[in-house]
Amino acid sequence: MLAGFGLHPCFPPRHGRICRSRCHGDVGTDTKVLPTRHVPPPAGANPTAGLDITEAAFDTVFTGWKRPAQIIWPDEGRLLDVEAEPPLNFQVLYTPPGEPFFCAEPVSNITDTFNGPARATVAAWCLRPGEPGRRLSASCRPLRFLAAEEALHTRAQSPNALSI
Repeated sequence: MLAGFGLHPCFPPRHGRICRSRCHGDVGTDTKVLPTRHVPPPAGANPTAGLDITEAAFDTVFTGWKRPAQIIWPDEGRLLDVEAEPPLNFQVLYTPPGEPFFCAEPVSNITDTFNGPARATVAAWCLRPGEPGRRLSASCRPLRFLAAEEALHTRAQSPNALSI
């Protein structure tokens, strides 16, 4: 039996939000948002540099996630660092069309792993083999939440660096 799981939190209004995390790849998809290939993040959509998700549409699985993920609300002077432990080694960024919220989701596997291009390399896409009754677990937690002046000061000190 194979299993995969994740945490799927929604965050408040996405206007003026920036998401940053160190990742080395992007799971390219077709028009049905099913995985087709593994590629480096495209120019303008690399989460390491930070993604302004105000207007952009994302339904993207990023690979090689080096924790933490950072969500910045620059207009409100807030910053949130989120950590997740293995096997939550992938990060999904989802901005639902027409909705004011967004999702930054630590997950254990890519979308549709069972049927995707990785059938021959299921382990590479992190589905976990398990015996009946075996338990899988992981935790996800906020590392820090900064408000107002503290977040702005931190960003001014290192505008392009993730801080832990």
